[in-house]
Amino acid sequence: KKYTPFSFLYSYYNFECLFDVIEHLNNPNAFLKDAYRILKNGGIVVNYL
Repeated sequence: KKYTPFSFLYSYYNFECLFDVIEHLNNPNAFLKDAYRILKNGGIVVNYL
């Protein structure tokens, strides 16, 4: 089975919930930077305001 970044989150959270959580972190930019690093070989990080 191919590993999918953040696949463990999909069974518990939807994207809206995930981004609501990111907004309440002390450093949301660091979280997004790490997400881009994990997904650099393929994948999508959606950010909306």
